[in-house]
Amino acid sequence: MSQSSNRPPSGETAGDAGSSAPESGKSGSTSSRPTKPVGSGSGGSNGSINQPKLDLVGWVRFAWRRLTSMPTALLLLLLLALAAIPGSLVP
Repeated sequence: MSQSSNRPPSGETAGDAGSSAPESGKSGSTSSRPTKPVGSGSGGSNGSINQPKLDLVGWVRFAWRRLTSMPTALLLLLLLALAAIPGSLVP
């Protein structure tokens, strides 16, 4: 029966488990198989990404997520702070 986890056998620590990978200070997968980028399975070798077309519900979701994201909140807060400067100078 093969081990499915990356735990060392009993009595050994993670450092002396006998892996040939250089120690990076983190425990994790030491697989020698290179990882593939997301979306590099089937498709063309030209690197194009096939994204689904958005319908009305998709566009509404996209707009809502964009409006409620942290960069948008920070931008609106900055604009509010800039708009408050003239109000603090003119009584």
